Amino acid sequence: MKKPPVFAPASLLAAAAAWALTLAFGEPEIGSTAATVAAADLLIVTLVAIIGLVVAKAIWARRFSMVVIGLMGVMALALPISNYWVIALLLSGLAVVAVTGPYLDDYLQPPETGGPPPKSVVLLLLLLTLPGVTAFLSGSTLSAAAWAVVIGSPIVAWAYGKAMPVGLWAARTVIPALGIAACWGLAWWAIVLLVATMGAEAFLAWSKEVGLAVSGPDRPPGGRGLPIPPELAPREVLAAAGLDDHGRRIDDAPGTGNQTEEGDG
Repeated sequence: MKKPPVFAPASLLAAAAAWALTLAFGEPEIGSTAATVAAADLLIVTLVAIIGLVVAKAIWARRFSMVVIGLMGVMALALPISNYWVIALLLSGLAVVAVTGPYLDDYLQPPETGGPPPKSVVLLLLLLTLPGVTAFLSGSTLSAAAWAVVIGSPIVAWAYGKAMPVGLWAARTVIPALGIAACWGLAWWAIVLLVATMGAEAFLAWSKEVGLAVSGPDRPPGGRGLPIPPELAPREVLAAAGLDDHGRRIDDAPGTGNQTEEGDG
Protein backbone atom coordinates (compact mmCIF):
# COMPACT_ATOMS: atom_id res chain seq x y z
CA MET A 1 0.00 0.00 0.00
CA LYS A 2 1.40 3.37 -1.01
CA LYS A 3 1.96 5.89 1.72
CA PRO A 4 -0.17 9.05 1.37
CA PRO A 5 1.75 12.17 0.35
CA VAL A 6 2.62 14.63 3.09
CA PHE A 7 4.62 17.39 1.41
CA ALA A 8 1.94 18.47 -1.09
CA PRO A 9 -1.05 18.66 1.31
CA ALA A 10 1.02 20.23 4.08
CA SER A 11 2.48 22.94 1.85
CA LEU A 12 -0.93 23.63 0.30
CA LEU A 13 -2.58 24.00 3.70
CA ALA A 14 0.28 26.18 4.97
CA ALA A 15 -0.05 28.51 1.99
CA ALA A 16 -3.83 28.77 2.43
CA ALA A 17 -3.43 29.50 6.14
CA ALA A 18 -0.82 32.17 5.37
CA TRP A 19 -3.13 33.92 2.91
CA ALA A 20 -5.98 33.69 5.40
CA LEU A 21 -3.77 35.44 7.96
CA THR A 22 -2.79 38.00 5.32
CA LEU A 23 -6.46 38.77 4.73
CA ALA A 24 -7.08 39.04 8.47
CA PHE A 25 -4.03 40.99 9.63
CA GLY A 26 -2.28 42.30 6.52
CA GLU A 27 -4.41 45.47 6.34
CA PRO A 28 -6.13 44.59 3.05
CA GLU A 29 -8.08 47.26 1.24
CA ILE A 30 -11.19 45.07 1.17
CA GLY A 31 -13.58 45.16 4.10
CA SER A 32 -13.31 42.88 7.09
CA THR A 33 -16.47 40.96 6.18
CA ALA A 34 -15.29 40.27 2.64
CA ALA A 35 -11.86 39.30 3.95
CA THR A 36 -13.39 36.86 6.45
CA VAL A 37 -15.58 35.22 3.81
CA ALA A 38 -12.70 34.97 1.33
CA ALA A 39 -10.35 33.52 3.96
CA ALA A 40 -12.91 30.95 5.14
CA ASP A 41 -13.74 29.85 1.61
CA LEU A 42 -10.05 29.59 0.70
CA LEU A 43 -9.50 27.24 3.63
CA ILE A 44 -12.59 25.19 2.70
CA VAL A 45 -11.62 24.67 -0.94
CA THR A 46 -8.05 23.90 0.14
CA LEU A 47 -9.34 21.15 2.43
CA VAL A 48 -11.43 19.79 -0.46
CA ALA A 49 -8.31 19.66 -2.62
CA ILE A 50 -6.32 17.95 0.15
CA ILE A 51 -9.03 15.33 0.69
CA GLY A 52 -9.05 14.70 -3.05
CA LEU A 53 -5.28 14.22 -3.03
CA VAL A 54 -4.93 12.06 0.08
CA VAL A 55 -8.22 10.13 0.31
CA ALA A 56 -9.63 9.99 -3.22
CA LYS A 57 -6.19 9.89 -4.89
CA ALA A 58 -7.86 11.73 -7.75
CA ILE A 59 -6.11 13.43 -10.63
CA TRP A 60 -8.72 16.20 -10.55
CA ALA A 61 -7.51 17.06 -7.03
CA ARG A 62 -4.07 17.97 -8.39
CA ARG A 63 -5.64 20.22 -11.01
CA PHE A 64 -7.98 21.75 -8.46
CA SER A 65 -5.00 22.36 -6.18
CA MET A 66 -3.42 24.39 -8.97
CA VAL A 67 -6.66 26.37 -9.29
CA VAL A 68 -6.52 27.09 -5.55
CA ILE A 69 -2.92 28.23 -5.89
CA GLY A 70 -4.03 30.42 -8.79
CA LEU A 71 -6.55 32.08 -6.48
CA MET A 72 -3.70 32.74 -4.10
CA GLY A 73 -1.86 34.40 -6.97
CA VAL A 74 -4.81 36.70 -7.58
CA MET A 75 -4.70 37.65 -3.91
CA ALA A 76 -0.99 38.37 -4.23
CA LEU A 77 -1.69 40.82 -7.05
CA ALA A 78 -4.59 42.53 -5.28
CA LEU A 79 -3.37 42.76 -1.68
CA PRO A 80 -0.77 45.25 -0.39
CA ILE A 81 2.70 43.91 0.35
CA SER A 82 3.33 43.14 4.01
CA ASN A 83 5.26 40.63 6.10
CA TYR A 84 2.29 38.25 5.95
CA TRP A 85 2.14 38.75 2.18
CA VAL A 86 5.80 37.79 1.71
CA ILE A 87 5.45 34.64 3.83
CA ALA A 88 2.26 33.64 2.03
CA LEU A 89 3.87 34.16 -1.38
CA LEU A 90 6.87 32.00 -0.46
CA LEU A 91 4.61 29.23 0.82
CA SER A 92 2.54 29.45 -2.37
CA GLY A 93 5.68 28.90 -4.44
CA LEU A 94 6.52 25.90 -2.26
CA ALA A 95 3.01 24.56 -2.81
CA VAL A 96 3.44 24.83 -6.60
CA VAL A 97 6.61 22.73 -6.43
CA ALA A 98 4.94 20.18 -4.15
CA VAL A 99 1.72 19.79 -6.16
CA THR A 100 3.43 19.56 -9.56
CA GLY A 101 6.18 17.25 -8.30
CA PRO A 102 6.62 13.86 -10.00
CA TYR A 103 6.24 11.87 -6.78
CA LEU A 104 2.46 12.38 -6.93
CA ASP A 105 2.25 10.65 -10.32
CA ASP A 106 2.51 7.15 -8.86
CA TYR A 107 0.12 7.89 -6.00
CA LEU A 108 -2.78 9.45 -7.91
CA GLN A 109 -5.12 7.09 -9.73
CA PRO A 110 -6.70 7.65 -13.16
CA PRO A 111 -10.47 8.20 -13.17
CA GLU A 112 -12.59 5.04 -13.27
CA THR A 113 -14.46 4.17 -16.43
CA GLY A 114 -18.10 5.11 -16.10
CA GLY A 115 -17.47 7.67 -13.36
CA PRO A 116 -18.86 11.19 -13.37
CA PRO A 117 -17.89 13.29 -16.41
CA PRO A 118 -14.97 15.67 -15.75
CA LYS A 119 -17.07 18.79 -16.38
CA SER A 120 -19.59 17.76 -13.74
CA VAL A 121 -16.84 17.59 -11.13
CA VAL A 122 -15.35 20.91 -12.24
CA LEU A 123 -18.74 22.61 -11.91
CA LEU A 124 -19.16 21.33 -8.36
CA LEU A 125 -15.71 22.59 -7.38
CA LEU A 126 -16.32 25.93 -9.07
CA LEU A 127 -19.55 26.41 -7.14
CA LEU A 128 -17.58 25.91 -3.92
CA THR A 129 -15.08 28.62 -4.88
CA LEU A 130 -17.69 31.24 -5.83
CA PRO A 131 -18.34 32.56 -2.28
CA GLY A 132 -14.70 33.45 -1.71
CA VAL A 133 -14.14 34.82 -5.22
CA THR A 134 -17.28 36.97 -5.09
CA ALA A 135 -16.51 38.30 -1.62
CA PHE A 136 -12.89 39.08 -2.48
CA LEU A 137 -13.79 40.92 -5.69
CA SER A 138 -16.64 42.84 -4.02
CA GLY A 139 -14.19 44.99 -2.09
CA SER A 140 -15.12 46.89 1.04
CA THR A 141 -18.88 46.26 0.90
CA LEU A 142 -20.83 43.18 -0.13
CA SER A 143 -24.01 43.98 -2.04
CA ALA A 144 -27.23 42.02 -1.63
CA ALA A 145 -26.46 40.12 -4.85
CA ALA A 146 -22.97 39.29 -3.60
CA TRP A 147 -24.39 37.97 -0.33
CA ALA A 148 -26.86 35.89 -2.33
CA VAL A 149 -23.96 34.30 -4.23
CA VAL A 150 -22.00 33.73 -1.01
CA ILE A 151 -24.94 31.99 0.67
CA GLY A 152 -26.57 30.41 -2.36
CA SER A 153 -23.57 28.83 -4.09
CA PRO A 154 -22.91 26.19 -1.38
CA ILE A 155 -26.62 25.34 -1.29
CA VAL A 156 -26.73 24.97 -5.07
CA ALA A 157 -23.54 22.89 -4.93
CA TRP A 158 -25.17 20.57 -2.38
CA ALA A 159 -28.35 20.18 -4.45
CA TYR A 160 -26.35 19.64 -7.63
CA GLY A 161 -24.12 17.10 -5.88
CA LYS A 162 -27.30 15.20 -4.95
CA ALA A 163 -28.27 15.16 -8.67
CA MET A 164 -31.34 17.31 -8.01
CA PRO A 165 -32.67 19.01 -11.15
CA VAL A 166 -33.37 22.18 -9.14
CA GLY A 167 -29.66 22.38 -8.30
CA LEU A 168 -28.69 22.10 -11.95
CA TRP A 169 -31.17 24.75 -13.08
CA ALA A 170 -30.12 27.08 -10.27
CA ALA A 171 -26.50 26.67 -11.40
CA ARG A 172 -27.56 27.43 -14.96
CA THR A 173 -29.67 30.51 -14.30
CA VAL A 174 -29.82 31.86 -10.74
CA ILE A 175 -26.13 31.87 -9.82
CA PRO A 176 -24.90 33.50 -13.06
CA ALA A 177 -27.64 36.15 -12.84
CA LEU A 178 -26.74 36.96 -9.24
CA GLY A 179 -23.06 37.08 -10.14
CA ILE A 180 -23.67 39.58 -12.93
CA ALA A 181 -25.82 41.67 -10.57
CA ALA A 182 -22.99 41.62 -8.02
CA CYS A 183 -20.74 43.40 -10.55
CA TRP A 184 -22.58 46.68 -9.98
CA GLY A 185 -20.22 49.31 -8.58
CA LEU A 186 -17.05 47.19 -8.72
CA ALA A 187 -13.71 48.18 -10.20
CA TRP A 188 -13.28 47.32 -13.86
CA TRP A 189 -10.76 44.55 -13.22
CA ALA A 190 -13.06 42.99 -10.62
CA ILE A 191 -15.95 43.11 -13.10
CA VAL A 192 -13.83 41.36 -15.74
CA LEU A 193 -12.79 38.60 -13.35
CA LEU A 194 -16.27 38.09 -11.92
CA VAL A 195 -17.96 38.03 -15.34
CA ALA A 196 -15.35 35.54 -16.59
CA THR A 197 -15.92 33.34 -13.54
CA MET A 198 -19.69 33.40 -13.92
CA GLY A 199 -19.37 32.79 -17.65
CA ALA A 200 -17.29 29.69 -16.99
CA GLU A 201 -19.83 28.50 -14.43
CA ALA A 202 -22.73 28.97 -16.85
CA PHE A 203 -20.81 27.28 -19.68
CA LEU A 204 -20.17 24.23 -17.54
CA ALA A 205 -23.73 24.13 -16.19
CA TRP A 206 -25.20 24.16 -19.72
CA SER A 207 -22.80 21.52 -21.07
CA LYS A 208 -24.18 18.17 -22.18
CA GLU A 209 -21.92 16.23 -19.80
CA VAL A 210 -23.29 18.06 -16.78
CA GLY A 211 -26.87 17.51 -17.92
CA LEU A 212 -26.26 13.77 -18.29
CA ALA A 213 -24.64 13.65 -14.85
CA VAL A 214 -27.95 14.80 -13.33
CA SER A 215 -30.61 13.29 -15.61
CA GLY A 216 -28.77 10.20 -16.82
CA PRO A 217 -28.49 9.02 -20.43
CA ASP A 218 -31.50 9.13 -22.70
CA ARG A 219 -33.54 5.93 -22.85
CA PRO A 220 -35.66 4.56 -25.69
CA PRO A 221 -39.38 5.43 -25.45
CA GLY A 222 -41.21 3.14 -23.07
CA GLY A 223 -37.95 1.75 -21.76
CA ARG A 224 -37.91 -0.92 -24.51
CA GLY A 225 -34.83 -2.12 -26.28
CA LEU A 226 -34.35 -2.47 -30.02
CA PRO A 227 -36.32 -5.38 -31.56
CA ILE A 228 -34.33 -8.31 -32.99
CA PRO A 229 -35.46 -11.35 -35.00
CA PRO A 230 -36.32 -14.28 -32.69
CA GLU A 231 -33.93 -16.49 -34.66
CA LEU A 232 -31.05 -14.35 -33.34
CA ALA A 233 -32.14 -14.49 -29.70
CA PRO A 234 -30.64 -17.14 -27.39
CA ARG A 235 -32.97 -20.10 -26.81
CA GLU A 236 -32.86 -19.72 -23.04
CA VAL A 237 -34.10 -16.15 -23.39
CA LEU A 238 -36.98 -17.25 -25.63
CA ALA A 239 -37.84 -20.11 -23.28
CA ALA A 240 -37.89 -17.78 -20.28
CA ALA A 241 -40.31 -15.53 -22.19
CA GLY A 242 -42.53 -18.49 -23.13
CA LEU A 243 -41.70 -18.26 -26.86
CA ASP A 244 -40.65 -20.86 -29.41
CA ASP A 245 -37.79 -20.54 -31.91
CA HIS A 246 -40.00 -18.43 -34.22
CA GLY A 247 -41.07 -15.95 -31.53
CA ARG A 248 -44.58 -17.37 -31.08
CA ARG A 249 -46.01 -18.08 -27.68
CA ILE A 250 -45.63 -21.75 -26.91
CA ASP A 251 -49.30 -22.05 -25.91
CA ASP A 252 -50.38 -20.73 -29.32
CA ALA A 253 -47.91 -22.67 -31.44
CA PRO A 254 -49.29 -25.38 -33.80
CA GLY A 255 -49.46 -28.83 -32.27
CA THR A 256 -49.72 -27.67 -28.64
CA GLY A 257 -52.12 -29.16 -26.19
CA ASN A 258 -54.21 -26.00 -25.84
CA GLN A 259 -54.88 -25.78 -29.57
CA THR A 260 -55.83 -29.48 -29.73
CA GLU A 261 -58.27 -29.07 -26.88
CA GLU A 262 -59.88 -26.11 -28.61
CA GLY A 263 -60.14 -28.09 -31.83
CA ASP A 264 -61.80 -31.04 -30.01
CA GLY A 265 -64.28 -28.71 -28.42
